[in-house]
Amino acid sequence: MTSRSARRRQYGSAAFVAATFACAFAALAVFFVGPSLVFCAVVAGACALCLERVRRVKIRKLEQKLQTASRVRMNTIFVNGVRAGEIDEADYIAVKLDAALDPRNYVRQFGAIAKLAAKCVAVTAVVIPLGLFWWLIFGTYFAPEATTANLGSIYHLLIQANNPSDLYHLLASVAEAVLNIGATATLTSFFALVFHRESSGGISSFRKCVHRRLRQMANCAADGDVHVEPGNASQDAQSVFLDRTRLSR
Repeated sequence: MTSRSARRRQYGSAAFVAATFACAFAALAVFFVGPSLVFCAVVAGACALCLERVRRVKIRKLEQKLQTASRVRMNTIFVNGVRAGEIDEADYIAVKLDAALDPRNYVRQFGAIAKLAAKCVAVTAVVIPLGLFWWLIFGTYFAPEATTANLGSIYHLLIQANNPSDLYHLLASVAEAVLNIGATATLTSFFALVFHRESSGGISSFRKCVHRRLRQMANCAADGDVHVEPGNASQDAQSVFLDRTRLSR
C-alpha cells in the first residue's frame, strides 16, 4: 500500500466518521436536549464507529474481488438505456473501490444530506403553522364546541400561572411539544425523501461518481442514468480470441 493510498484511507475514514457523527448527533439532539446531550454524543459516536467498521468490511470485500477479478469478462455500459461501451470486471471493481476511498465523496454526501435536511426543516416550519391555522379554521366551523374547549383549557393554564416562573415553565412545555412535533415531521419527511431519492439514485455521491467515471471511460458525453450489465465469461473469451485472430491476419 502506497503512502498516497494510506492517506486517502485515513482521510476517507475521518470524513466518514465526522459526517456520520454530525448527522446522528443532530438527529438525536432534537429529542434529547439539555443534560442528555452527552448521551447523544456517546450514541452518535458509537453509531459512527460501527458504520465505519461496516464501511471497512465492504472496502475489504471490494479489494478481495479486485484481486480475483477477470480481465476477460466484459461488462456492458448502458447510458439512458443505450449501449455506450464495455468495461472489464477488474476495471469496474476498481472504479467502485476508488469511489469508496475518495474522501471528497464523503464530504459531498454529507453536504447533500445537510441540504436535504435544511429543506425538510424549512418545509416543516411552514407546514406546521399552516396546519395549526387551518385546524383552527375548520375546527371553529365544523366543531366549535370542541375547539372552544381546547382553547379554553390553554387559556385557563395561562391564567393559573400566577408568577413569571410558572409562565416560563408553561411556555417551555408548549415550546418543547411544538419542537417534538416539528422534529417528528422533519425526520419523517427527511427519511421519506432520502428513500425516494436513493431509490432513483439522486442522493448518493458514490453512485454519481461511479456513473461519471463509467461515462468517461465509455467516451459518452451524455448525462443520465447508467446501468452496467454483466457479461458472459465464455462469450467474452471467444470474442477476445476472434478479435486477436482478426488482428493477426
